[in-house]
Amino acid sequence: MPPEQAVRRPGVVGWPMPFLEMRLVDEFDGDVAAGETGELLLRGPQMFAGYLHDAARTAAALASGGWLRTGDLARRAGDGAYAIAGRRKEMFISGGENVFPAEVESVLALCPGVAEVAVVGVQDSLWGEVGRAFVVRTTDSMITEQAVIEYARDRLATFKTPKSVAFVATIPRLGSGKIDRSRLIGTSA
Repeated sequence: MPPEQAVRRPGVVGWPMPFLEMRLVDEFDGDVAAGETGELLLRGPQMFAGYLHDAARTAAALASGGWLRTGDLARRAGDGAYAIAGRRKEMFISGGENVFPAEVESVLALCPGVAEVAVVGVQDSLWGEVGRAFVVRTTDSMITEQAVIEYARDRLATFKTPKSVAFVATIPRLGSGKIDRSRLIGTSA
């Protein structure tokens, strides 16, 4: 597929640059199949060799073979194009299943009455962690927690469906504009 067509595919960020190798791996550093989500690893002459005088940080950042751990979760389509699915540190495990907040958020963002949404994993005695959605309603929306959960349930696997919804005036953000998930987790306790 020509690159200009990939731009029209939602979530697709493109193909590897020249002289850059890309790999997707599972939590055991085994390669994942096309279409599966894995951590994005990069290798090439332009990548850094490590942290100066900090062997521990270098060991944490580099996998065997000189692969840089990006912390990004991605999927590779059959044509080799990559789509970012979220960040490894944002992923939570519910009942033994990996849940990627960005996937849940992209579904809930289309829910009528939802202006903004952020999803985090919160502790649960039965499942380990479950999703909690923080929703900013659109102006004049009266959408309920149950309506948001039902909307998600109709479009997502059960383990991905948030178990609770909190309505907030704004989604807290970091200086970079990214969602401040640690602040949301702190308000979930």
